[in-house]
Amino acid sequence: MVGGAVRRQSTTLGLIFAIAMLLNFGWEMAQGYLYHMPGNKLPSWLHCLRASAWDAFATVAIIGTAMLFFRRRDSNRPSIAQYTCIAVMGTAVGISIELIATHVLHRWSYAPGMPLFPVLQVAALPALQMLILPMATFAVATTIARRLRQPSLPLTILVIALAFIGCRAEPLRRWMSCRLMFTSNSTYCSALEGGIR
Repeated sequence: MVGGAVRRQSTTLGLIFAIAMLLNFGWEMAQGYLYHMPGNKLPSWLHCLRASAWDAFATVAIIGTAMLFFRRRDSNRPSIAQYTCIAVMGTAVGISIELIATHVLHRWSYAPGMPLFPVLQVAALPALQMLILPMATFAVATTIARRLRQPSLPLTILVIALAFIGCRAEPLRRWMSCRLMFTSNSTYCSALEGGIR
């Protein structure tokens, strides 16, 4: 019985990782043009895929912590306390990563269009990313788990495969950059949309 519970939790965490990777990949591709990455020679889709993997690991750690500290008899029915924990931890993680990467390690900088927190001088979008997407991931994963009782490994693999297929969609990235991030550079968007067509 204990072994079955452990297997269910492991499979659920695997599903959380897959969903988080898919959602974060879309976000990373959409906001990619707002970053300057000196010395980065990777194609944009591959760089975003790598960043999405780290985001997914962070999401699993955040959700796993919330599930551990705020346990429920039915783990597939999240509580307000779990969502609150995920929101607070996610925001803290997002801001911390940006502070360390930009002010300590100097791994990247921001383009003029990136909205910043005035005092900290770190990007607001990554903080929103780690606020919104872990909660969305948790909601989707627990909904799937309730419907299927036990998420299957093939489903988890399917979600990861969709993320990989999507990561090659460069025209989609261009469209998302203009439409979802509300850039004010109309010339930039027109040029990109011309490339899509």
